[in-house]
Amino acid sequence: MKKAILPVAALAVSALALPPKDRVAALVGEHAILASEVREAAISLESNPGFGKLTPEERCDRILNQMIDDKILLDRAKRDTLVVNDADLAGDVENQLLQMQGQFGGEDTFRQNLQAHLGLQPSDMRLRILRQIRDERIKAKVRDKYVGRIQPTREDVEGFFKEYRDSLPEQANQVKVAQIQLKLEAPASRDSSAHAEALALVEKLKKGETFEDLAAKWSQEPKADSTKGDIGYFKRGELDPVYEKAALALDAGQYTLAPVRSRFGWHVIQLIQKKDNEFRTRHILRLVQPDSLDAARIKNLADSLRIVCNNDTGKFAALAQKHSSDRASAAFGGHLGWFPMDKLKDPFKSILEAIPDGKIGEPKLLGDSWYLFRIEARAQQRKMSITEDWIQLQGYAQTILSQRKLEVFLKRWRTETSVERKLDGKAILKP
Repeated sequence: MKKAILPVAALAVSALALPPKDRVAALVGEHAILASEVREAAISLESNPGFGKLTPEERCDRILNQMIDDKILLDRAKRDTLVVNDADLAGDVENQLLQMQGQFGGEDTFRQNLQAHLGLQPSDMRLRILRQIRDERIKAKVRDKYVGRIQPTREDVEGFFKEYRDSLPEQANQVKVAQIQLKLEAPASRDSSAHAEALALVEKLKKGETFEDLAAKWSQEPKADSTKGDIGYFKRGELDPVYEKAALALDAGQYTLAPVRSRFGWHVIQLIQKKDNEFRTRHILRLVQPDSLDAARIKNLADSLRIVCNNDTGKFAALAQKHSSDRASAAFGGHLGWFPMDKLKDPFKSILEAIPDGKIGEPKLLGDSWYLFRIEARAQQRKMSITEDWIQLQGYAQTILSQRKLEVFLKRWRTETSVERKLDGKAILKP
């Protein structure tokens, strides 16, 4: 029998559907699994590959087995002293609580339902959510330690699709999208000029001029005239990766003999000091940033491409390959694939809803780019295909391969943990 794909996390957002009294479905070490938890997961995972042909009883049995394995992972984490800091989870807990409140139309209605259905206060539910998120993070640490990240090969994905294609869920309310991204960038001539200016500053340093004086006079970093280019201490990983790599390659007092290009422009960098995980630098920055004229130029390009494509939509793919800044999608003619409309967030959802089938919407400025979106097709229901759903299928295959590798360890850990199963799938479904 094929093993179902279960998500790493399945938070009980609809926990208010649970009855106030419950039964224990299984005991795993010091952990109890409640029948209501299994039923709730069975409802939320109905559309997952591997569940398509299972009866409700079989689904509950399968999920209970997975939950038992999850508790075994928590037991392994305890043995390996893998922990998470509750303070780091506070933001995720509050976001989950707000999501639940939103589903009930506000905080007051949420509180009333909590009291009526479960006899709980919001503070009690906050603790439940905290435990759920904490457990998921701890299990993820165990998986990272023993399984790591597995990257499926093309053969893995094709094999997964062949095995599970009949049980893959149909995709509802889908929209197929293509794009042309036009990033706001300064022209190449400005980049060359800034690079030449940075090289000239390196030559001035070689001739004995001080870094502080040159930074105060020539750096385009805000307030450089007073800071003399000193940006203070930063931890590793907090600055632009290219800047950081160049700075950490220096000894204290040294400066880069070749200018360094970051997303902001060209830098001449001097390392002042390293200590533990922190480092302090000063720099001279010659900016390479788009201005209002560049923004107008890119917007005009977007308008002209839209006119050409709306007159001849067959040209969209060719123009995406030629002009789009997103080279990954440009290689496929701008095709992004299918998206579920009910899961899209604004502004993308509103933008796509306003575009007729087969048409290209008005250019939209999102972040640092102008975008042209084309609606290639819409479908109320469609079957997944290996050509159009490759990324999603790749994720499914990755989950399967990770489960199989983890199963090798679980087989041994099950013998080291006390497991008592009290209910089968049929009993779990009884109210």
